[in-house]
This record gives sequence, C-alpha cells and structure tokens, in this order.
Amino acid sequence: MFFNQPVALIFFLAFLFKFSMAQNPVLIPPAGHAAAVIAVQFNKDGTKILTLSADGTAKIWDVPSGKLLRDFIAGGDASIALVTQAQFSTDGEKIVIGYDNMLTSVWSLYSREPIWEGLYSHIEGEPKTFMDQFSPDGKKVILFDFDNNATLYNASTKKKMLVLKGHTGKPYRSVFSPDGNKIITAAEDKKIFMWDGKTGKKLYEYPLLTEYGVGLKFSNDGKKIFILSDKLEILDAVTGKIISVIESFQSSFFNFFGQLSPDGNTFFEFSGRQDSVDILHTQVYDTLWVYDTKNQSLLFYKTNLLKRDSTVYFTPDGKRIMAITEMNTVEMLDASTGKIIYELKGHRAVITCIGLSSDGKMIITGDAGSTAILWDAVTGKKSAVLNGHVAAVTSVNFSPDSKRAATGAADHKSVIWDVNNDSRVSELKGYLPVIKSAGFSTDGKQIRITTQNDTRIWNRENTV
Repeated sequence: MFFNQPVALIFFLAFLFKFSMAQNPVLIPPAGHAAAVIAVQFNKDGTKILTLSADGTAKIWDVPSGKLLRDFIAGGDASIALVTQAQFSTDGEKIVIGYDNMLTSVWSLYSREPIWEGLYSHIEGEPKTFMDQFSPDGKKVILFDFDNNATLYNASTKKKMLVLKGHTGKPYRSVFSPDGNKIITAAEDKKIFMWDGKTGKKLYEYPLLTEYGVGLKFSNDGKKIFILSDKLEILDAVTGKIISVIESFQSSFFNFFGQLSPDGNTFFEFSGRQDSVDILHTQVYDTLWVYDTKNQSLLFYKTNLLKRDSTVYFTPDGKRIMAITEMNTVEMLDASTGKIIYELKGHRAVITCIGLSSDGKMIITGDAGSTAILWDAVTGKKSAVLNGHVAAVTSVNFSPDSKRAATGAADHKSVIWDVNNDSRVSELKGYLPVIKSAGFSTDGKQIRITTQNDTRIWNRENTV
C-alpha cells in the first residue's frame, strides 16, 4: 500500500463526513506527498514544478515560494485511481495527467482547471503515449474514436479542426512531424497513414506486420520516419518508401528502453533481463546495444548497465551516451565507438537517476542513500554535493534555463536548487504532520485539522 496513517485518516474522515453531513464532495487540505517523489519537471519558464509520487498523486508547485498550487487526485481520492503520469505539454501551458485506470486528463496550468477529462485509453489513446498526440507547439491534439477516425482538436478550446478518415481498424497511436504539418497514425488495420496536417488529406499508407504496439517517431529534421516493433524500419517521410531495416531487436517500443539520437543516425536499446528488485524501482543490470541506422549495423554493446527509464540517454548533440553502471558510477560513452570518455565517481550508494542541463554543461545524479551531486559535463569533474534529503533520491531534473535543479526523494519532498551557488531555493513538502482529527466548520465553509502540535483552519474554497 502507498498510504501512510495520516493520509489514510484524511480519506477515512472525509468518507464519514460525506455521508454524515450531506456536504458537497470533501476536498483534502494542502499536503505534501505521502510517499517517494518519483518524477520532477519544470515548466518552460522555470517558475512552476510538477511532481509525481508513489502515493498515487501529482502536484503543481510555485518554485520561488514553494507553495502548493494544486493536487491532482482522481475524484479527490487516490484510492479510486493512482496518478501514473504527469507532464507539461510542449507549450508549457497545459498539464497531462494519466491514471492507472487508463484515463487521461488535460489541465490548464494558469487556471489549474481541467480542459479535458475522462479520456479513455481504449478510445482516445493510452496515457503513456498521449504526449505524442500533441502538436509540437502544444496547441493541437489528436483524439481517436470508435468510428476508426483520428480527429484534430484545438487543445485549449476543444474545437474540432480536422477529421482524419480512412482506417478500417481503430487508431491507437499518432505522431506529428517536427514542423507540425504532417501527422502519422497507426491503427489496428495493420497500417500507418501519413496525413497532411493542414488539409487532412491522406498522402500515403504503409503496411505493418502487427495490428497493435508499434513505436512511431520522426527524425528531428522531419525527413525520416522510424517504425519500431521487433525490428526498426526507416522510411522516407516524403515518399513513404523504405530506406533501411534493422532486424533482431531485443526490445520493442520507443517508450520503454529505446532511444534515437537527435540526428536519427544512431539508436540504442536494452535486452530484457531482470536480476533484482529494490523497494523503489525495478533494478536491472543489463546490456546496451547501439546501432548505426544508416549502415544497419551494430556499433557496440555494453554490459552491466542499470536499465531504468531515463537512466541512459544521448547528449543533445547525439555524440555521447550517458549510462549508469552497477558500480555506482556514470559512464560518458562515445556514441559511435562505445569508448569511455570519462566516469563520474563519488556516490557511495546505487545511482538511481541522472539528468543533463539543456545547455549541456552540467549533469546531476541522485543515489539510493540521500545524496545528489552536480558535475561538469565537459570535464566530468564534481562541482557540488547537494545534501537536502534524508532518503533515497528518486528523480532529478534541470530547469529549461539550466539555472536551477530539482531533486525528488523517498522522504516525500522535492528540493529546488540554485546550481550557481549550490543553495536551496525552496523545499516542496506542503503540510503533512501527524493528524489527530479533521472536520468541517458548522457552515461547511472551513476545514479544521488538529494535529499533535496545533490546529489549522483552511477556507474550503481555497483548498485543493
């Protein structure tokens, strides 16, 4: 169970009040996460941060003040459905929330109110791939329906813009070209269609070997399409003609443990083997396979690397690969040869997460002890040790301007850091003491929480 006693008590008391007082649905007072923070993400201007926790909730915070702005909990109760995904849209103006009951919702960052709710995965798209259904500017979104159509909407106003008709099976995946002018859809009729994103005209189709579960991606220049199943097929994006095929992949789906370099010339993936499990993650030490997509050849492979989502990836220029090893180190590898450029050594516990600043100058790592470390990405030298947690660091990230970093941990909180002077900007932990009782005022407008230390009162209309 993800719930501790204070949170369970809140849910229990809220349940009793719902039936005993005949009030409107009970809202939970501002509180920090009740379990490990497993993901942190800054918005575009770095003033807001989104956290995702193993307690089944996501939260949006104000970075300068550390104030909690909104909880994302299914129906106000994390026992109904756990939040499993929380991400900002590409324009930074919307928040996409995915739940373990396969529902997705889209929220406005500014009003913090829902734009789209109750998007069912078996109709409109799975939470784990829903971000691909947004246009690059975040202004448009593709949704699917039971009539085998893919419909283009204005993501803010919900106005229908185009209906893409032609599939004879239900579409399940869509991807925009980098300029937003082309759209690819994959459907259960074992076909992908290329569409003109302005007119809705079908440009061409390409046959698939399977009716479900392929990965789709454009190259960064929009000239190639990559289709990943049990092999990697590379198409000319203009003609739909096959350029090359790489057989004998160990895994499938770009969303799991495969990644393309920014120029599309290199691809890496992991073979699938599970050795051990820790309390925070599935921990697997496995083999990294790196391929040349132009020559359809294996460049190199590396064994005994930590396989988790976002623990191995390309640097922005695509020339290097960062990978966590089983020896509590990070190796910076030459992406074409596998040669170790440098190693990041200094952690005393298993490294759990890694992040690279957008300017490519800094690296941040976190470990299963409680430590995060900043590194110079050019030289590999240690810049600073960030001691702000008392449990395993489970997520790290940089702000878009590379001036701040965020760490999330199993102590239920996130810390924002100024990377120039290694100081804390704020702690995101809300208010979660040991609660003795909770209740409404007689007029129902206020919520009173009594803890072992004091009593606090919130106005109900200001509570999220």
